[in-house]
Amino acid sequence: MVVRKEKEIKVIYAVTILLFAAFLAVPIIRLLGESFVLDTGWGMENYTAVLTGKGFAEAFGNSIIISLTSAVISTVLAFFLAYSIQYTNLGAKYKKLIRLLAVLCHHLLLRETGAFDKAHRHTAV
Repeated sequence: MVVRKEKEIKVIYAVTILLFAAFLAVPIIRLLGESFVLDTGWGMENYTAVLTGKGFAEAFGNSIIISLTSAVISTVLAFFLAYSIQYTNLGAKYKKLIRLLAVLCHHLLLRETGAFDKAHRHTAV
């Protein structure tokens, strides 16, 4: 019985890896490859134009600042919420409320960005 479960887990893992490759890695690799294609053949001119373009350094810096700020705030908030649920004497009602608010915030973020609607539109029968 244990050997069978291990084999099933390996099959599930293999299928997951194949799906990852098919739906994520292959398009990214293809896009990266086509980014080197020019009208005259192959080259790095596309990257040179973007990296030396006006405003790239400022946009890149802003992206780094926003990413780091978001990561730090999310990590600190998640730590305190997880700690309060797992290791405090809060009542069950408060712990349920914290879980609900965390899920609700995530749901609202997906809805506001349109990601929630896009996901449901593709799965509709």
